[in-house]
Amino acid sequence: MSTFRDLLSEHAGPVLLRQQHLADLLGTFTWDADLHQGLLHVSGHTRPYRAQLIGTEMHRDASWLWAWANTGSGLGDEVTEDSRRVREHGLTRGVPELTTPRLCTEAVSGHDLAVIACGLTGADAYFRGEFPGGAAYFTLRDVPPAPVLTASRSVHLITTVLQTFALHHPNAVRALYAAHDCPVTIRGRHWSATVGAETVHLAFDDLQRLSEISLAPAALTPA
Repeated sequence: MSTFRDLLSEHAGPVLLRQQHLADLLGTFTWDADLHQGLLHVSGHTRPYRAQLIGTEMHRDASWLWAWANTGSGLGDEVTEDSRRVREHGLTRGVPELTTPRLCTEAVSGHDLAVIACGLTGADAYFRGEFPGGAAYFTLRDVPPAPVLTASRSVHLITTVLQTFALHHPNAVRALYAAHDCPVTIRGRHWSATVGAETVHLAFDDLQRLSEISLAPAALTPA
């Protein structure tokens, strides 16, 4: 059985890397979604992104409604498939946040839910589009690949993601490096991750919170 925190810890790092890349691509924009064709149009971009609605959040009552539960919208299966896949995962793994139609965003945010949805469905990224009184969240396809993970970028990602989300720190770190095939050596509370030609050193305290993170050149292997 997975918990919501487990899933968020697993997917936050890899998804945030793709989100930062998407933000660089989009810049300042306006948007419009065609939910009949499953397309998201963004100003300044010649081609739309393939998009599916994950859910919507409303500010007036601090609520989130999953797209699979939005039966009054008349949305077709082709634009709600990702949200239904998330629900199926929640049913299989016993994660109530993924199977409850309406949630309070003071307990779990739209970004939390979108990160998990993006990770579980293998989407390229997710998109948050504001409208009067709320926001809609979409999974996206056809986004150009994000740059290769570097050691310095991983340090920035780890510090950002641990400040942004309520995660299990070791699991979040392990998941980010595993997603990019970066070897991690664990010696008690001290970890080292090899990223390209560099090594990232990490340490965790007694409560399994990240207490130190630093960069060092990777050791040279004798010829």
